Amino acid sequence: MCLSVSWFLFCAGNAVFGPERSDVIFWYRLSSPGFASFFALNLNFYILYVFRIEFDLRYLLLYIPVPLIIYSTFFSTSLFENFIYSGELWKFLPAYSSPWFWGYLIYYFSYTLTTVVIIFLKAVRTGLREDRIMAFYIIGSTFLTLFIGSAADFLFTKSDYYPLPPSGPLFMSIYIFGLWYIMLKYGFMTDNPIRIIEGIIDHIHDVVFVIDESFRFIYINTEGRRIAQQYGGKDPFLLCFTDITASPDDMRKFLRRLKDNEESSVRIEYKLEKKSVFTDSTILKVVGNGGNFQGYEIVSRINRGINDFINAYKITRRELQILTLCLSASANREISDNLCIAERTVETHICNIFNKTGVNSRIELFTLANRYGMIPNQ
Repeated sequence: MCLSVSWFLFCAGNAVFGPERSDVIFWYRLSSPGFASFFALNLNFYILYVFRIEFDLRYLLLYIPVPLIIYSTFFSTSLFENFIYSGELWKFLPAYSSPWFWGYLIYYFSYTLTTVVIIFLKAVRTGLREDRIMAFYIIGSTFLTLFIGSAADFLFTKSDYYPLPPSGPLFMSIYIFGLWYIMLKYGFMTDNPIRIIEGIIDHIHDVVFVIDESFRFIYINTEGRRIAQQYGGKDPFLLCFTDITASPDDMRKFLRRLKDNEESSVRIEYKLEKKSVFTDSTILKVVGNGGNFQGYEIVSRINRGINDFINAYKITRRELQILTLCLSASANREISDNLCIAERTVETHICNIFNKTGVNSRIELFTLANRYGMIPNQ
């Protein structure tokens, strides 16, 4: 992309300020490898960047129009039928009667529009604020360059037959400046914490989610995708993280409180289609290149002992909540305050737990739960 644009701008500058018409035609034809290849290179780049896939030979199909445009430009003035010297500049008159001209416009606008759509998808799908800003910067500079600047060269001429001064090369420099700016300002194409996470934890057995500050998914590893897709069979990226938890409102409140903390441990219950999965989870803050808060990383290890315990003793969700607090050495008053229920209700639930499990004290309950691996932070 850099080489094609550099070549195009160098030749275009010489063409506009050439001393003779023959010089203009020479530099115009010599510029064709630059402007003909750029749009295919540009589209190919964003396909690889947005979808993060490797290049293979199939992408050569994108470049089929390039040699045709170069050929037509070298052996005819297929895009411009005349070059008129006016005001110390050469002005180009588009070749509206040439089928090569319209073929080039179809290639030019279709590839550019596809590029814009791909970048827009990146902006919609990402949960990172910085990635969204970068995507919209690229879309804005693309529109300025490819739909306003270059369109003026091809589609709009003055009513007195003289075309507008060539502006495509000028607007192309705006596009390059836009890319340079987001590289400098936002670290475009550099590794950020999310990409590092992806490369390390995609295949581990723990459930890993990375979510933005609105609780939308940014990244899901293989095990996390398996969990999320069992929630109604939906595309996980159409859901919020809190949607797949047993208590969405409580989880949202917990995450908002956690925003000022670096790390926290919590037991999270994920809803599946027919049952729940209980996990011992660690939640960490995720920050961007500029140190700004971006969201949360949630690493959940499935606690199979809890599920076995629930099935063995027919424990309800509320009883499990109270049991978990009991195991953390919380008193009945603390449990009632935490769950916003009466202390007598807590006592009733504890009594039911004792009856179901056949124990007579918290010490015996602690010993039984420990055999199932239910003790927090063990």
